Amino acid sequence: MYREGREKGGRRMSGRVILAFIFGAAAGGAGVYFGLKDFYEKQTEAEIDEMRAYYEEKMNDIKGVVKGLESPKNGQKRASEQLEEDKTDYQEIIKTLNYNTVAKKTENNEEEAPSVDKEYISYDEYVKPYKGFEKVEYDYFSDDDTLINEEDEMIDNEDYLFPSDWRDKFGDELFEQGPDDIICVRNFKSGMDIMVNKHENAYSELIDE
Repeated sequence: MYREGREKGGRRMSGRVILAFIFGAAAGGAGVYFGLKDFYEKQTEAEIDEMRAYYEEKMNDIKGVVKGLESPKNGQKRASEQLEEDKTDYQEIIKTLNYNTVAKKTENNEEEAPSVDKEYISYDEYVKPYKGFEKVEYDYFSDDDTLINEEDEMIDNEDYLFPSDWRDKFGDELFEQGPDDIICVRNFKSGMDIMVNKHENAYSELIDE
């Protein structure tokens, strides 16, 4: 009887221990589940807040750029800066190509600055059309140093029309394909190709006649 009672009691205790273990495990599992759930929810919220702050900062940057573009002062400042950058670039190009140091040799082997607004051309070049330039013919009378146009009007702006040494160029081999004693000049400012015929007499003699 005692043994049977002990065995029954032992079985009742074992059953209670098992039940206690099962309930404990269930309670522990529930605690772990809710703990993990709370952890991941907080982590997700933190990541969302971080992304929201990041995109808000980017939007503020974009708004600042747009506002700067809409500001007249900022626009003028940017245009001025761009102009200075372009100016520097052009100066470097000119320096590289050596445009500002080009010179030609004279008969005395001295360098002189080229005339960029007017230059001598051959007779063949004179008779050919060139970019719509007007073809003009003048007469020069060496005895009284008089230059006249086709309407027999005296020309007094020769420095504007010709290089300074134009009187010495008559008979130059550059013009040998044309009539005797001529010079031909291309004037880029006036848009004219000018041929000058030289006469050894004086213009005043023609007037007196």
